[in-house]
Amino acid sequence: MGIGAPTLSTPSGRPITWGASAVLSGTAAPGDQVVIQTLAAPYDGDWGAADVTAADTTGHFSSHVQLDRTARVRALETDESGVAQPGSEVTIQVAPRLVQDSVRIHGRHLERTLVMSLPPDAIGNAPTNWRSFEAPRTARLLYRTGAGVQVVHVSGGAYRLHLSVPIRPGREESGGFCSDPDLSAFGLVAPPDQPACPSASRAKRTSLAHVPEVTIISDSVASTLIFLPKSEAAIGPGLSVKFDLRSCRTLVSASCPPSPPTALETLRSMPGSLGDIVVIDVGYNDEPSIYGRQADEVMHLLTRRGVKKVIWLNLREAYSNYTRTNRTIRQLARRWKQVTVANWDAASRGKPWFVSDHVHLTLPGGAGLGRFLAKYVVDATRELESSPAPKEARQ
Repeated sequence: MGIGAPTLSTPSGRPITWGASAVLSGTAAPGDQVVIQTLAAPYDGDWGAADVTAADTTGHFSSHVQLDRTARVRALETDESGVAQPGSEVTIQVAPRLVQDSVRIHGRHLERTLVMSLPPDAIGNAPTNWRSFEAPRTARLLYRTGAGVQVVHVSGGAYRLHLSVPIRPGREESGGFCSDPDLSAFGLVAPPDQPACPSASRAKRTSLAHVPEVTIISDSVASTLIFLPKSEAAIGPGLSVKFDLRSCRTLVSASCPPSPPTALETLRSMPGSLGDIVVIDVGYNDEPSIYGRQADEVMHLLTRRGVKKVIWLNLREAYSNYTRTNRTIRQLARRWKQVTVANWDAASRGKPWFVSDHVHLTLPGGAGLGRFLAKYVVDATRELESSPAPKEARQ
């Protein structure tokens, strides 16, 4: 019968990389013995000691595999005497472990740092084809701006790629990279969660390692930041950040005069990318009894538009209706796993940052809000980069 397309998987569903603990499973003739072996990277030795398992009565088999220093795993079906049957060997290659993949805007340059961990005795060169892409946040696709080949020298098991290309100035500019490292000299394949380079001259953000994008939506409370450019710049330095701060804004119901677009209308009408992270600081002009339902409307939109993290500021509890709204915001976070509640009420308590209504901010208060937001944006970015969403399939 032969081995039928075995697969490697991890309990957490993470990509298969060397050093991981995985399960090899597949199909064979019911009751047949299956030999599982591993080969260390690079290919300079023999296949390791065998683990023998048996296919069950339905023909399925599985075996736990520790991929320490492992580049390949193979399964061999044997006959009654333990000899491998011709054509029964199936081999699976594993990938290096991703350590860091970050894209940032530094001045007028877009930079990427990619670090991968290979077996510790790996040494040699890994030619890497790369391409860069760029466009304003309003664009649906990014267009190619650069390409090249960089030979990365691997030593001590560390692969480190650093790329830097010019980018147009502006905090709402966005960009990203793709790369195709040739790791065949080390017996490894490229990580499955790394974006391969598309053949077209334009690409979706989701198919690239791209600079984290942030959108901040607020009513008049955060609009003090308009007068504090340094505080604005300190929120997400190196990221692509879009601010939309409007007095009298509401979440969904009609805003009070001068009647700016609501948060929902603003987000719905934004072309291109809303970003990986959206910050919502809206609620002081809203009715608490309907705030939860309207917040769900906003979350449905953000989810459809691909937003991964939502930082939702609670309100300063200067009045009882704001206390009611805050209860609703806490409930919102229990319904939507993307939501992190930023506790502005606690952070601002006792601070001399407010005008006579105890809600709107002085300039020092605006600076305090900027520092408060910056921490949450940094934390959300780190969380995204430590647990990257699956990229589009490699071509």
